[in-house]
Amino acid sequence: MSAMGKDRDDQEPRIDLDRQKKARSYARKRRIVFFLDTAMVYVYAGALLASGLSLGLRETVARLSGNQIVIVALYAAVFYLGYVALTYPIAVLGGYVLPRQHSLSTQTFGEWSVDWAKGLAISAFIGLLAVETAYYLMGAIPGLWWLVMGILALLFTVVLTNLAPIALVPLFFKMAVLSDESLVRRLVRLASNAKVKVRGVYRMNLSSKTTAANAALMGLGNTRRIVLGDTMLDRYTDEEIETVFAHELGHHVHADIPRSILVQSALMLAGLYVASLVLDSLALRSGFESVADIATLPLLALALGVVGLLAMPIGNAFSRWQERRADLYALEATGNPRAFRNAMVRIANQNLAELDPGALIEFLLYDHPSIRKRIMLAEEFERGR
Repeated sequence: MSAMGKDRDDQEPRIDLDRQKKARSYARKRRIVFFLDTAMVYVYAGALLASGLSLGLRETVARLSGNQIVIVALYAAVFYLGYVALTYPIAVLGGYVLPRQHSLSTQTFGEWSVDWAKGLAISAFIGLLAVETAYYLMGAIPGLWWLVMGILALLFTVVLTNLAPIALVPLFFKMAVLSDESLVRRLVRLASNAKVKVRGVYRMNLSSKTTAANAALMGLGNTRRIVLGDTMLDRYTDEEIETVFAHELGHHVHADIPRSILVQSALMLAGLYVASLVLDSLALRSGFESVADIATLPLLALALGVVGLLAMPIGNAFSRWQERRADLYALEATGNPRAFRNAMVRIANQNLAELDPGALIEFLLYDHPSIRKRIMLAEEFERGR
């Protein structure tokens, strides 16, 4: 498709104050949903432990099978299904109701439910694999299970990151080779100048699910590809798309993907170590047979949940640092701060991104700098040229 055929506004955009009012409302509601969902983990796991239901469930599944793998699988399945049932209203509220209320979702409830079920199935498979592995290691090497589990999680994350563009994303979105030859040449040239090899440029049908715009440089090595949402392609100028892609390219130039995997793995390893200390301290005193007793799963979930929540600001701060570096790379690589600023304004308007969430909220919850800071960075870069 040629640039002339695109249905978009080439005028310099301004922040839409009415959209910002909606963005602030949407952000507040999403934070409430986040904290509700987080609280449910602790309520659910705590209730299972305090009521003795966790031990009772283990005894029930043990009567059904004497095989430890089957016992762990049955317990984990019931535990997971109970949590899903408890949090389903929150999932509907955050995943379907709020986006529909704010005109961000284009899906029917049935379409959303299919995607939700797919995500549930993928999470269940990965979760079951993780639980089976963890409890096997707890029995085999009780003193070092957390270390081996952390290493295995790191390797699994690398494999999943590599396979995501070809194995996971197509489960939710259709992708086709981008036909806009001029834009393809522009983006491939930018990647080539950065010595980053890509396996093609693709158009993704984001509009089938959302009105929000997005773009990504997905995958690692032989699966790395440029993916542009149709919601961006049809509304942004080529120069604006180029700066958005340059930001994504910056992450690969700076090796942010492997670095992020290492940092997240280190935080997970810390969580697993704390969980091992908690299990060692409380398992036998709480009536469990050993740390490898599957009935300790709610205790493990509580320990990991608390550590994860406490570590979240650390991970977010690291992510914001990387995002700012990628913004600077985009500005330097394209030399087009005006297009970068315009892209940020369009994203704020289109995606209902809150311009300035406040310092505390940004510190605790945001893995990207606020839109205001990103616009200011572009303006500072332009003044410094």
